[in-house]
Amino acid sequence: MSDGSQRMTAPEPPAQPRTFRVSQLRGTYLLQMTATLGTERGERVVADVVIDSDSSGHASVHGHWPEYFSLTPDSTHRGDLTIDFDSRSRRLSLTLGNPGLRWTDTGVILDVFRIEPGTIVGRWVDGGLSVHREGGLHPQGWFCLVAQDH
Repeated sequence: MSDGSQRMTAPEPPAQPRTFRVSQLRGTYLLQMTATLGTERGERVVADVVIDSDSSGHASVHGHWPEYFSLTPDSTHRGDLTIDFDSRSRRLSLTLGNPGLRWTDTGVILDVFRIEPGTIVGRWVDGGLSVHREGGLHPQGWFCLVAQDH
């Protein structure tokens, strides 16, 4: 099964319920990311994540970030996390490694599909504009954030 349409794009995340508030995300999590496409398929990345405000947090990887992630140079071990919630569409995404969303060719986008008590699940796609991979496909996969402070 492909990771999206025939163009291999990621599916759109659903709207969050009207009762959702970004402040609900604050806390400490264990992040697990699994690649589902390309030569990286099945590779897993694990990091500790702290969301400490309604707009930001940080992630500290266990080991190192994969080379196929388009992160800022200062994100080699600890990556900034930017929270983006569109109140009109009610869509929520987190961006890893592009602090304040200042660059257009950087970051890993984590689109949130489901939030349950203590768990956030979704889809990630590398946000780099240039693709230097076989088939020209962006690295992508699924992620899960599990609360560590509940």
